[in-house]
Amino acid sequence: MLSSTLVPRGTSRRIGTAAGIWFLVAVSAGLSSPYAFAQISSPSEFVAELDNPETQWLSTAQLQSVPNAALPLLLQPGRVASGPHDRWTAHMLALAKLGEPAIPSITDRVIAILKEGQSNATGAAHPLIKVLGSMGPAAVPALLQVAETSTIPYVTSDAL
Repeated sequence: MLSSTLVPRGTSRRIGTAAGIWFLVAVSAGLSSPYAFAQISSPSEFVAELDNPETQWLSTAQLQSVPNAALPLLLQPGRVASGPHDRWTAHMLALAKLGEPAIPSITDRVIAILKEGQSNATGAAHPLIKVLGSMGPAAVPALLQVAETSTIPYVTSDAL
């Protein structure tokens, strides 16, 4: 009874109709956005879209459906790097989402980086070690292998 005295009759129906129309407009605008993924078909295009904040989540999800094609693209030199203040980037997350089958390839890439021996190259190993560390118990042998291979104390510490 209280609500009928404060709100004139028919107002709630008009508000509901207006909200419904607004929702339909918002949904239809989202479907016709330039970021629709219908036109993207190759894994390399999905990897490129990881740099776009508006499409990185969907790109990560799409890359999970083609792990064998995504893995070599994500492990290319310079592709995976930590963000500001050592934060995770979309490339790191996409690589981690590929899961346990990616562990051997990531390990091989880290060991190759460490064997190069260049000080700037070893910085590229850190985000890959973080990705391995996020993969749970299955990655422990790989992390131990990285720690044994490394001759740089902070890299060994990262792996352990």
